[in-house]
Amino acid sequence: EQLAEVRDVCTRRVEDLESAVQRDLTHVSGLLKDLREKNANQGKTTTSGVEVMQVTVRVDQIEAQTSKLNEDFSTVKERVDALLSQNTVAVITGLSKKILELTKGFESFKQHTQDSLFTIRKREMARVVSIFRTRWETMYRQQDAEILKFSFGAWRDHGNHCRTARRGYHQLELMLLERSAGARYRRGGDTPHRGPH
Repeated sequence: EQLAEVRDVCTRRVEDLESAVQRDLTHVSGLLKDLREKNANQGKTTTSGVEVMQVTVRVDQIEAQTSKLNEDFSTVKERVDALLSQNTVAVITGLSKKILELTKGFESFKQHTQDSLFTIRKREMARVVSIFRTRWETMYRQQDAEILKFSFGAWRDHGNHCRTARRGYHQLELMLLERSAGARYRRGGDTPHRGPH
């Protein structure tokens, strides 16, 4: 429908231009006839030559405009006829496919952009962490050395306490053994063994 409207508008415009050119040509031909009659009546060739030249130039300009308008009209007419002759369903289908392709391209570009941003953020985070570690590495080394010294000292103290506890346990066993053994010996012999007095 729109193409038909465009075609009608173009046709009307060209018809208007053609009628305007025909009026101009009629007017120019009337002027030429008047000039010829004037020349014939007056018999002067010099003035009629100048006027004829001016009219000829004007006619050439009008013919050039007319030919240009005819070319433009034929071009527009060919385009409109080509659009009307095409199957609009095929054109719409082609446009739909093109829109789908553009949508897919946009989605893939969007995904690529998001992936790139994620990668950049990840790299930047790794860089920030490495800078942080570099700044505080000496402090961590000192803390690690102090923790190691404290751990070895605690282990040594624990070992010393264990040895002290074992010694005390052995001494306690010996004392208990001596008491229990001493009480047996006293029971075994009714009289306590006494040395010479």
